[in-house]
Amino acid sequence: MENRARYQRPTFITWSGMIQRCTSPNCVAWKYYGGRGIVVCERWRKFANFLEDMGPRPEGRTIDRIDVNGNYEPSNCRWATDKEQSDNTRIAKLKLGYNGSLYTIKELADKFRIKPGTLDGRLRKGCTVEEAVLPVRSKRAEHRLLSDDGVYADA
Repeated sequence: MENRARYQRPTFITWSGMIQRCTSPNCVAWKYYGGRGIVVCERWRKFANFLEDMGPRPEGRTIDRIDVNGNYEPSNCRWATDKEQSDNTRIAKLKLGYNGSLYTIKELADKFRIKPGTLDGRLRKGCTVEEAVLPVRSKRAEHRLLSDDGVYADA
């Protein structure tokens, strides 16, 4: 029995966190879950049912809601990797219009070779999409534009 309990512990911790996020206004993550109306289905309010439906949590995976605006329920949850989780967020799915096309923040950041967090930060500060993708001209950046003979290469 002790082995079984050890095997279920990560799953129980995940289940407990899910319950807290959705039911306790005192939880720091409440505003992103219960505060947005995300609930845990009635069946999953019992750990045994959650374990039966989801199985033990695989190492290196966490619970993920397939529809980020949907509830915690068997048809909307999976065990996901960190990459799958980061690709399945409200911000990751947000589409930005640029030059007649729609892009996610990651796609647009990759297109302009900037970090997604940098692009997101610029947009949150009020930059337009067109402004947010522009490279920042700094002394450090200009220094990198020097050619081998010490002349600026197109600064």
